[in-house]
Amino acid sequence: MKNLTYCATILVILTFSRGSNDSVGPPLEPKDPREFVWTVDTLRYPGASQIRMRRMHVVNSSDIYVVGHSDLAVGSVFHWNGKVWEAIDFINLVSPYIGIVAAEDVFGFGTHDIWIVGEHSHRNPNPPPNYLDSSFAVHFDGTTWREYTVPRARGLLSVWGAAPDDVWAGGTNVLLHFDGTAWTQVAVPLPEGETQLVRISGLSSSDIFMSASAFDTRGPGSTAYFTYHYDGHVLTIVDSAFNSGEFQIARSLKGIGNSMYGGGRGVYRWAGDSWQRLVESDPPIVGLGGPAEDYIFAVGASSTILHSSAGLWQKINSPVSESLGFRAVWTDGQEVFMLAEGSTVSYVLHGH
Repeated sequence: MKNLTYCATILVILTFSRGSNDSVGPPLEPKDPREFVWTVDTLRYPGASQIRMRRMHVVNSSDIYVVGHSDLAVGSVFHWNGKVWEAIDFINLVSPYIGIVAAEDVFGFGTHDIWIVGEHSHRNPNPPPNYLDSSFAVHFDGTTWREYTVPRARGLLSVWGAAPDDVWAGGTNVLLHFDGTAWTQVAVPLPEGETQLVRISGLSSSDIFMSASAFDTRGPGSTAYFTYHYDGHVLTIVDSAFNSGEFQIARSLKGIGNSMYGGGRGVYRWAGDSWQRLVESDPPIVGLGGPAEDYIFAVGASSTILHSSAGLWQKINSPVSESLGFRAVWTDGQEVFMLAEGSTVSYVLHGH
């Protein structure tokens, strides 16, 4: 992997010696995003002409997963161990597969509990057609990857969990739940036509949001956007819009602090009965991340980076000159990782 330093600065590192009885100092103040020093790693796979990574899960700054699509099927999952990015031999975990394997989303509860969901092609036992798209869910326990049996669906696009025995996965016309032992299908109110549950995020097991896009609901070419909420008992539609340029909340969801945030034609916060737009953005926002509500990054296409400090939003210049499609972002206030797509490869930008 190629590592490029795009910004240079003088770092003064002060090391304090303290005795064993000294107390730990107060937490560090979040960094001004303009003070980050940036490096950029390029994600490639031998022989692949296209690597499109789209989702990221950060356990910590030395344990990161990114997932997406490769034209070779292999090279759809990469892992960062704090020193190098390594491709995981993922396709041999998903069987039987033929053709494309796309890892669509990743989520976990620590180094020993990682879920990856997606879709792949498999042979149809009762053709025609000869091949069908199907969903998969793969789990890593810190040592071994294992594929779990899931109800056959066209593909899983999102995964999030409140606890290791309370995990949700959504896809094309399907919603699944994992209870710690097995995946089962959950009834969900879906409009007619094709509906994709593209994002899931929550604040607790009884405060979960899901965003969806439904196609051709009001005739060919029409698109509807839905926000679902699960209160621990009932899943209901709490907001919707049709063919709206402003309401494209289905692109991203992220629980930060005590609030749910969404990305579309700006950054939104759920106000209890509707989405409140905090800042406008065009291109749309597709990734959100932050350790608290007073320190949030939002990213999108055309190298769009927004940052909020104590509710004040500002645009941040991209640390690279190439126009990139930013897909995901994570920060703890001291470091930030951003996942981005180029024309044929993907990048991970690291600010520290």
